[in-house]
Amino acid sequence: MYIMFGIALVGGGFAIWFYRHTFCEPNIDCHALVDIAKWGQTGDFFGGILNPFFTFCGLFFVIITINQNQKALRQNDIELKKSSMALQSQITTAKKQQFEASFFQLLSMFNGVVKEHLVFNEKIQGTECPKMLYAYLLEKLQYNGGVSDIKGINRVYAEFHEICLYRLTGYIGTLYSIIKFVDDCDELSDENKKFYTNLVRSQLSKYELGLLLYICLLTSDYGQGKFLPLVKKYDLLKYLDKATLADQAHWKLLTDAFADSEANAVGWAECNEAQQK
Repeated sequence: MYIMFGIALVGGGFAIWFYRHTFCEPNIDCHALVDIAKWGQTGDFFGGILNPFFTFCGLFFVIITINQNQKALRQNDIELKKSSMALQSQITTAKKQQFEASFFQLLSMFNGVVKEHLVFNEKIQGTECPKMLYAYLLEKLQYNGGVSDIKGINRVYAEFHEICLYRLTGYIGTLYSIIKFVDDCDELSDENKKFYTNLVRSQLSKYELGLLLYICLLTSDYGQGKFLPLVKKYDLLKYLDKATLADQAHWKLLTDAFADSEANAVGWAECNEAQQK
């Protein structure tokens, strides 16, 4: 802007000098000229010389103003994007903190259920209770030659559950709620969901994993309808000691149930897709 002002000043001074050089006669004061025609020529001269020049200067300043406005708009857009990203990051962090607080509270509740509410008898309770409950279930499964089919397992477990209902209800319900809570959290990636379910799995003893296997073999909505898909999805029985099972054929029953659940899921997805079409 200073450069343009200097150019305009020089241009105006040059116009005055050129006027004096062209129109003023030697040794005559220009202010004393009274020739109207020469005054008309003076106006035409300055108008013809300076108007295009100052119009160009004005256009230049308009271009500079537009350019500065565009830069300001771009800068504002960048700042808005940064603010939006920062806000989104804060929201994500807050949701993660809220999830973790609820998750660890549920996990603490689950451990509390195991330690305080699982009772086998007056002497056996807490963390020792799952071992005795599992041993009792195995005894019933192995009675009279053992059970090797889904129908028989469901029948034996129904008897076992009827006897041990008050011991198992809170335990199984809390375990399922934790896994379902992680699975339903849309803000978590699959990798993060795997991490949190691994934490839950690390809390389970080999006897609790055995109980979980037989729960997954139940044909009820609670077993194969709810627990089985989650157990398969997050590989909760990865460290199950198969030697503790009542019959090695029971592991084969579980893998078959996994395959059936996957086939049912594919069939359900294809059915939904066909209905949408």
